[in-house]
Amino acid sequence: DCKLIILNFKSGGTGLTLTAASRVAFIEFPWTFSDCEQAEDRAHRNGQKNNVNCYYFLGKDTIDKYMYDVIQTKKNIANGVTGTDDQVEENMVNLAMDLFRDKL
Repeated sequence: DCKLIILNFKSGGTGLTLTAASRVAFIEFPWTFSDCEQAEDRAHRNGQKNNVNCYYFLGKDTIDKYMYDVIQTKKNIANGVTGTDDQVEENMVNLAMDLFRDKL
């Protein structure tokens, strides 16, 4: 009975079925939201008998916080592309503002 597995995205994202684990802790962030989803899906496979909880370690004022923000921005843009034109425009403006906020 596996209570917890700690993975990085390279080992946990592909080619691995984690149905023995009901808790998955990620110790880093990838560059894309789809990598997060793919790694989480490894624990949600057929044969999983338990509820699955995924945890991400996120420290304040760290590179991980920056990566999290980048991933969320990319996720919002991807969602906006499939939404209305207004959502896409708003997401692009927000992305540009975020990228240049510290530079201005």
